[in-house]
Amino acid sequence: MPQEAESWTDNEVLDRWTHLSFITGPPAVQQWRANTLDNPTDHEFLNRLIEQYRNRLGDLGWFMKCLNEPMARQANKERIAPSFDLKKATDDEIKQQRLQRFDLPLKPLAILERQSINRQQWLQQSQQFEKLYASQFAKKR
Repeated sequence: MPQEAESWTDNEVLDRWTHLSFITGPPAVQQWRANTLDNPTDHEFLNRLIEQYRNRLGDLGWFMKCLNEPMARQANKERIAPSFDLKKATDDEIKQQRLQRFDLPLKPLAILERQSINRQQWLQQSQQFEKLYASQFAKKR
């Protein structure tokens, strides 16, 4: 594509750039297209723009940026407008409070007793699980 961009006329470069970026371009580009560009300074500016546009059109990174930018802008708009559900937040808080004042006597290690598992041994193995069993569950490469 970079070599192909070099063969384009100035008008083709401006057409492709404005089509890709969905803008009409700065006033110098609009005046040139309307054949009303008279100022030599504007001609110099336009020639620099055309060269810059030609380089960007031949650059895959710039092309991808132009494709991705509208999607990124839309995603940012959607992220900026967070919603807060007061009812859900209140319900979650009530559930959390209920869990914290659970009145039934809990026996978290009762299953260990039923299975005749030594509590100290279970505690030690669960605290050192990764160290003890790393070689058995390590990913094989």
